[in-house]
Amino acid sequence: MMEICELKHSDEKKWDEYVLKHPYSTFYHQICWKNIVENSYGHTPYYLLAKDEDKIKGVFPLFLMKNLIFGTKLVSVPFAPYGGAISDNNVIEDLLIEYGRKITDEISASYMELRNNVSRNVGLPCSDKYLTMILKLDKDPQLVWQRDFNNKIRNAAKKSLKSELEVSDSNVEDFYKLYSK
Repeated sequence: MMEICELKHSDEKKWDEYVLKHPYSTFYHQICWKNIVENSYGHTPYYLLAKDEDKIKGVFPLFLMKNLIFGTKLVSVPFAPYGGAISDNNVIEDLLIEYGRKITDEISASYMELRNNVSRNVGLPCSDKYLTMILKLDKDPQLVWQRDFNNKIRNAAKKSLKSELEVSDSNVEDFYKLYSK
């Protein structure tokens, strides 16, 4: 029997195991990202699970974000380009999203924002303000250099190598002073 519920601490390991095996998951679906956002920004997580007899069949990371200017919203996932529900099939994904809609209504949020890396019509308003392009690279760096990078890119890379730039650890305070100016 399929059950949609909120994540319990005892399910965090199973959550990550599911995420790491799912073909459409991202780093931002992992529990470590939940901890970063929750501890750094204080946003309340609503991490949803689809379970069938204690086996995870889908996950949906959401955060409650409150802002004086932008209002109250649920976002999957803040400070990340990707999020959204991932599951074994579209029926389970729809159940997770519907549960997210229910929470959105219960907490009187203005809306729920999904940042999916796979486009799918789930009956929510959609924005096409952002675009992501992904270039699949070969594991062989020589093939990538020759086949995937044109002359302009190769020349820019060679020029940067010849400039003898040096990267080193720096004082964060000094960096912040320069950045703020």
